[in-house]
Amino acid sequence: MAKGPSAWRKMFLPLGIAFFLIAVALAYFAFIVWGGTNVVKDDVFILDEMMSIEDVMDKLSKEGFVKHKKGMLWLAEQKKIKEVFPGYYSIDPSMNNNDVLNVLRQGKFQSNVVSVTVPEGKWRPEDVAVSIAHQLNLDGAAKNQFVSELLGYFSSYKPNPSLSSNCAYTCIAEVDKELPNFFESIIPNTYSFERTATAEDVYGRLLDEQAIWWDSEFRVANLNRLGLSPKDIVIIASIVEKETNYSEEKGDLAMVYINRIASPNESAGYLQADPTSKFAVGELYLRRVTKKETKCDCPFNTYKNKGLPPSPICLPSKETIDAVLNAPSHEFYFFCADPANFNLPRDQHKHILSKSYEEHKVVARAYQLALDEYLRKNP
Repeated sequence: MAKGPSAWRKMFLPLGIAFFLIAVALAYFAFIVWGGTNVVKDDVFILDEMMSIEDVMDKLSKEGFVKHKKGMLWLAEQKKIKEVFPGYYSIDPSMNNNDVLNVLRQGKFQSNVVSVTVPEGKWRPEDVAVSIAHQLNLDGAAKNQFVSELLGYFSSYKPNPSLSSNCAYTCIAEVDKELPNFFESIIPNTYSFERTATAEDVYGRLLDEQAIWWDSEFRVANLNRLGLSPKDIVIIASIVEKETNYSEEKGDLAMVYINRIASPNESAGYLQADPTSKFAVGELYLRRVTKKETKCDCPFNTYKNKGLPPSPICLPSKETIDAVLNAPSHEFYFFCADPANFNLPRDQHKHILSKSYEEHKVVARAYQLALDEYLRKNP
């Protein structure tokens, strides 16, 4: 006799439920293993000692690396992970539970040594110090303390409105003159530090590396050739750093400044460098320097003060410093940006050098007209 619908239901309903439960279990297993939403923090997970997997899961959860620890702990048990070695483990939200456990199990931990790149071209010491702190994985109060302590080892220049008699914005005055100047004491490079390095450790290392860097045969010979000190070279390099991105002309521009300092008959000893006026008034990214900026009484304004400014205006790259040291001799006393620059990428912007002020005025007028047209089209 044929079976009725109810009989078929009684036969297949349990099977359907069983398959459904198996599917749910498999989906849950897949989510636990490959689900990518549990890891929420991008940072270095630090274990100072061998820890059980249970304690590691607690630590991951408490430090905000994962939202849910139970699923990861269950997976760790299936993978037979019982303990994790001490170390520095790099974890980020692109990882799923299985990825994290593989990193912990395979010992793919980071060294206690971290590479720190001191950034070049920065106008403010604070920006350099903050960058170093970030690379040492410092944040919050620890970062602020590190930055404050590192800057405290150096002399720097800070805004001092009381000196801004006729400046458009502000003026700059040095503090703590007995300390080494920040930008004169650091060579931008990549250095290795322990992750636990203090501001004092970083300060000492940077000074040591700077002394070693200057004690090369090439640099000593060129200092003697030019008759300048390392401080003079770094100051000139800091101006050149902000004058041009075109590496091939950095030495030529540097020699113009050196000529103007050495030959007051031609230039009256004034550098008349636009980057120094921008720095003096605190407007670092002006597209055009006007009399409003060049009349500032600040000691950094080389339109009103003879010779070099009192310190570097930024942290120049070591390549720019070496370009200044290797500056070729010539008899040019003026330069102006090439009017054709507006049709070129920024790293190809060049300058036209002139031997006399009359020659320079012709180029400067052509550039001013080209700049007017550029600003009209790009307000």
